Amino acid sequence: MLLEFRFANYKSFADEAVFSMERASEQEELAYSLIKRETKRTKSKNSVGLCSSVVYGPNGAGKSNVVSALNTLRSIVLSGNIRDFGRGETLPTVLPPSALTFVPNSAHGEIKPIELSIKFIEGGRLFEYSIEFEAGLFAQTNQHRKIVAERLVLDKEQQFSRSGTGLEVSDPNDIKRGIAEKSLADDELFLTNGFKTVYDSEAVSLIREWFERKLFVISQAQMYGLVDIMFAQEGGFPINDGVVSILPFSQAVKAIGGITNELGVRVRDGKPLPRPVSIIRRGDGETVAIDAESYESLGTTKFLSILGPLIYALSTGATLVIDEFDASIHPMVIANIINIFHNDEINRNGAQLIFNTHNPIFLNRSLFREDEIKFVERDEETGHSQLYALSDFEATDGRDISDYMKNYFVGRYGAIREVELSDIFEELLRKGGDVDEA
Repeated sequence: MLLEFRFANYKSFADEAVFSMERASEQEELAYSLIKRETKRTKSKNSVGLCSSVVYGPNGAGKSNVVSALNTLRSIVLSGNIRDFGRGETLPTVLPPSALTFVPNSAHGEIKPIELSIKFIEGGRLFEYSIEFEAGLFAQTNQHRKIVAERLVLDKEQQFSRSGTGLEVSDPNDIKRGIAEKSLADDELFLTNGFKTVYDSEAVSLIREWFERKLFVISQAQMYGLVDIMFAQEGGFPINDGVVSILPFSQAVKAIGGITNELGVRVRDGKPLPRPVSIIRRGDGETVAIDAESYESLGTTKFLSILGPLIYALSTGATLVIDEFDASIHPMVIANIINIFHNDEINRNGAQLIFNTHNPIFLNRSLFREDEIKFVERDEETGHSQLYALSDFEATDGRDISDYMKNYFVGRYGAIREVELSDIFEELLRKGGDVDEA
């Protein structure tokens, strides 16, 4: 369960930003939005985490950068280093897309480290891990990356602290320490190398397991992991040419008012391929399978793309982070999915849903707690983004803050921008000249 994520000097965020999934207030409403977990220290279940969070902000404010920063930390931990170009020490002269995950803020005139830290619970243990590394200046090429700080705290007790090439460990054994220090490399994590090998492989396994299987970040609307779950449970009904019909796919799409065609997957070597198909029966009686992306509506295919991850998260208690979750999907469908994550009888494993949106319909006190609603605002002068929560605001002068949507549109929470495109379109049309009528 994710409790907190902090980051600084990352893309549009120059200063530290804190994304919290811990309860911020003793709000009586929506108590079911809280997850209870027992940790090694407390020995009793406490309401410590939120089931969901929604992030608002205008276009270009930096909402996607929050998702990107979290995904960057996930990639670093799973790879065990801060390289992404093999084992070479330099970047190519032209930055490819894969390098964009390491973009520092552009305002700094000197090299400053990118800072990433996270707090989460897994296996009844509380983990706090942080890393700081230099990746050069904004868009700088041929810059060697270097870890300048790294720290792990387990159940409130520090396990190690790394600063440059220096190392502090909780275990006083000099032999272990000597072996561990030899494993230090300035572009490799001590967590997944020396600490895992010499000190606590079990703890590192839990950490990697959480990042790999309990934290899923989807940054684009794409056919992502229909997860084999429904295929394995349903078995599938053979149609022809290696195509099977999966009833839950069809039922889920029909439930949101979608198509009446059967849906399924192609199967190769006994395993389903990730892209769903529409199963169409022609007038001559022949059955044809067509890729759903090319046949169904954008809303239907987007819903199918998130269906697998949603089921996986609920079945395993994972944290699911989706950029522009509601794009092309009816808001009533999204509201129903949010309520499923808030339903203790369905969300028995404590899954979490985090997503970005522009739709104000979710600014509703019957749907989200104040600490579940986040905002990202970007300063027009500096270009720097800031992240904050609705729970940071307090009622003043007797004013009521309970009407979330109204207050948002009048600018009380910030993270909104007036839009007026008439003059721009008029100027563009003028420059483009008159269009001759056909």
